[in-house]
Amino acid sequence: MTNEFFDGCVIMGQGKAGSALAKALSDAGISISAIVSRSQATKVPDTFSTLEKWQQHRPKEKPVFFIAWPDGEVATAVSQIINLDIQPKAVIHLSGACAADVWLPLGNRCPTGTFHPNEVLKQHQGFGENIGVGVEASSPELHEALVALAGTLNLSVVSLEGVDRGAYHLAAVTVANLSLVLVQHAIKLWTDQGFSNHEAQNAMGNLLRSCAERVITASPDEILTGPVARADVATIKNHLDFLNSNPDHEALLQTYRLLSEQLLALTSHDLEIRQQLTALFQGTSDHSK
Repeated sequence: MTNEFFDGCVIMGQGKAGSALAKALSDAGISISAIVSRSQATKVPDTFSTLEKWQQHRPKEKPVFFIAWPDGEVATAVSQIINLDIQPKAVIHLSGACAADVWLPLGNRCPTGTFHPNEVLKQHQGFGENIGVGVEASSPELHEALVALAGTLNLSVVSLEGVDRGAYHLAAVTVANLSLVLVQHAIKLWTDQGFSNHEAQNAMGNLLRSCAERVITASPDEILTGPVARADVATIKNHLDFLNSNPDHEALLQTYRLLSEQLLALTSHDLEIRQQLTALFQGTSDHSK
């Protein structure tokens, strides 16, 4: 199979994932037969609100379907495709969380697969270069086609064969979603001191980017800097004193204690220093009072 296999595909969904896929495929010269979007908020002319309406206009087509609906709705999308009573070339979802049993209702009707971009997607912006994409397929031929598609789109393939989807997707959520809570805490710390929101976002964004760029080539223990890495008790106590005296930052206080204690695993401190810092983070040290 080559990228021609995907020509005339149908994309179900035009949220961030669906619109990014549509932009990427179009830029790569891969034709899209139609978009099925309940919102109709798309620039693609051939847009239909339901699969049934698409089939009324294209009764003879048996395309590749890309499902770009939320994870919890993929099974519903599969049911709608089954109700068309056709044999698609393939059905592929963009979910990172769905297990293989989501395909069971399709039986042997067509090959099925996963094409999950590990990226913080933007509406109608396509995919970034060298972004990892999780790939799995029910047949060697479809797997080969998805790998070739990833190459065309300048994506880096990560095989999902035999991978626990819960753990795989949790890793992406931890980095791309949970980290935003820390960013929001940091922005508030700055804006509370009189910095503008723009100044705070720009500073924290660039700091986060510098860290993220290093993660690609170095391990977390090699990247770690700051008071925990230096066993800087005075600075840590200053942080805790500030947080303890500012009720608005109660959530950050708990987060700071928990994550700072876990940072100790990334250091090479001896046992005595580890115990001293642990007591400080847990609030049992004389320094923490």
